Amino acid sequence: MSLDPATMRPAPTGARFDAVYGPAAGGRQVRARLQHPDPPPGAAASEWTLRAGDFDVLGHVNNAVTWGLLDEEVERRLPGHRVASAEVEYREPIPGGRAVTVLVTGGEGMLRLWALTDGGTLACTALARVEPGAPPHRR
Repeated sequence: MSLDPATMRPAPTGARFDAVYGPAAGGRQVRARLQHPDPPPGAAASEWTLRAGDFDVLGHVNNAVTWGLLDEEVERRLPGHRVASAEVEYREPIPGGRAVTVLVTGGEGMLRLWALTDGGTLACTALARVEPGAPPHRR
């Protein structure tokens, strides 16, 4: 990933990157389109408490922490299930000092999650296929 040095936001990788790694892509192109829907009305809401160690060097929530939130929500809402596969879309960074509300829907076989900052900004979404069984760390 490339970062714009002025904004510290993701940026195009550029010609040098394409010259080195382009042949390995075999003509395939990555498209960064958001596919997850916005949260529906009536989704169950809870607060997400962040810790100092949840932040990267830029002061944003580390992506691995978001995946941990997904595991916790599956364990809390669907006891005896684990994440079988999942995808997370990151829309906006979650900066420190902000309250985060988590909205969740789902049931048998599927769980959808939305994380919103205190201003109502949708920061990330997750879609998980779940299956019966203990998470790997609990076996």
